[in-house]
Amino acid sequence: MSSGKAETLRSDMARRVNAALDLPAALEGDIGSVDKYSIHADPVTLRGVAALLADQLPDDIEVLVGVEVGGIAVAAALALHTGLPWAVGRRMHGERVITRTVGTDIAGCRVAMVKDAAIGGGSLPDMARSLSLLNADVSAVAVGVSWTDDLAARFAGSDVSLAVALSMSDLRRHWA
Repeated sequence: MSSGKAETLRSDMARRVNAALDLPAALEGDIGSVDKYSIHADPVTLRGVAALLADQLPDDIEVLVGVEVGGIAVAAALALHTGLPWAVGRRMHGERVITRTVGTDIAGCRVAMVKDAAIGGGSLPDMARSLSLLNADVSAVAVGVSWTDDLAARFAGSDVSLAVALSMSDLRRHWA
C-alpha cells in the first residue's frame, strides 16, 4: 500500500475509532472508561486495522498468533487479509504469558503476535517470550490500537519488529 493510501486509511480509521469509543477520557489518560470491543464490532474498522497492520508486517511471517481475548478478532481479520494461517494464543486467567496455542502449529515458525490494543505495553515482551518457549520464532508484534506513544521502547534492542495500526498520536490528531 502506498504511504499516501496508508495515511488516508489511518486517518479514516482513527476517526472511526474516536467516534466509536468517545475518547475524551482516554485522551486524558482514563483508559478504563474505553470499551475497546466496539472496534471488534465494526467490520469496517476491523478490516481497516487489518490492512494497516498487514502493510507493516515483515514478509517472512509464517503464522499469526492472536492473543486471547481481543487479539483473536484482529488476528482473524489479519489472516483473512493476508492469507496467512493463524492460531489463538491462550493464557491462564490474569496471566501475562501464553501457555499454549490452538489452531495452526507454531513450532519452528516465524510468527507475529497479534493484540487488539496495548495500554502500556508492559505485558507484550513477556507474551512474546512465552511464545518463544513454545518453540516459535517471534519476529513481530502487531497491535491494533496503542494507547501509549512509547510502545516501541518495549522492544528496543530486540529483533522483534512492531506494527501498530493506530497510535495515541493518531487518535489525538484526528479527534474532532
